Amino acid sequence: MQNSANYVESKTVYINRQDMKERRSNLVRLNKLKGFTSDLKISAEGDCRYNNRLFGGNSSTPLQLKRSTPLLRTKHLKRKLLGYTLQTNFAKKAEILRSKGEKITCPDHGGKCTANFKTTDSIGNEGLYAEKCVNEFQVDEDKLNIGYFTTDGDSHATDGATRAQTGSIENLRDTRHFSKSQQKAIEKVSFRLTMFPGKNKSDRQKVQRRFAIDIKQRCHLELDIAHRQLAGDITKIVRKMTYTIDSIVACVSGNCSTLCQRHSFVCSDRRIKAWKPAYLPADSVLKMKEGDKELLRKCLEL
Repeated sequence: MQNSANYVESKTVYINRQDMKERRSNLVRLNKLKGFTSDLKISAEGDCRYNNRLFGGNSSTPLQLKRSTPLLRTKHLKRKLLGYTLQTNFAKKAEILRSKGEKITCPDHGGKCTANFKTTDSIGNEGLYAEKCVNEFQVDEDKLNIGYFTTDGDSHATDGATRAQTGSIENLRDTRHFSKSQQKAIEKVSFRLTMFPGKNKSDRQKVQRRFAIDIKQRCHLELDIAHRQLAGDITKIVRKMTYTIDSIVACVSGNCSTLCQRHSFVCSDRRIKAWKPAYLPADSVLKMKEGDKELLRKCLEL
């Protein structure tokens, strides 16, 4: 059974690598049919997936994480997978040999080792994994070049991809991780003590956390509706949202007026289409001064 599994494994890996190579070639061919040159830079996104038996292991000790699965996919062709690599420091055979007193260092010992890096190496090295994925692109007959690479905020994957490819790559952040960073920033800001309602400091901190969630939701909706109404035209979106931050600050401070009518996609200062905070306590009033508005504006400009 193990021999059969090993045989199927090698064939599966080969078939998948050939399939991803064919997808990359098809993407280059489609770009040529559209009139673009072969060196056109595409938009791609990548991330790591971790396999760990302990829930929440990514916030615990690094040795708990046993396996990471970095992947890279294009934003074209319905987001198909273009590159993939598996990194693991898990080797059951080595553990058995160590229990018998043998000195085994993975993956440098003799025989077959399922681990491909040491337990002391960082499993979160996304830069190295992205470099390995993009290296596969460089050996293709029609090389696929990346121009924009979307990752989470704390990733160094773009640096690794740039090392493997000739030419610079612009790093973009995905909205989910960016919204989370924005929420944390608002939660940690030292607003005035009397800005939020509450009987004591603990109550006011709870309201501030709910306020951070509400602002995150508002920003997400503003961008989402802008994309839909302007058909994803980034030039029009940037121009239209120039003063959206000012309108949000004015709106949450109780001055929902002309700014919302002109520059907001979710609030128009009307009873029917006015922004209603979903997470703040009912009938709560925020007593914002100019200093508080400036702190909020800095969080929105991350």
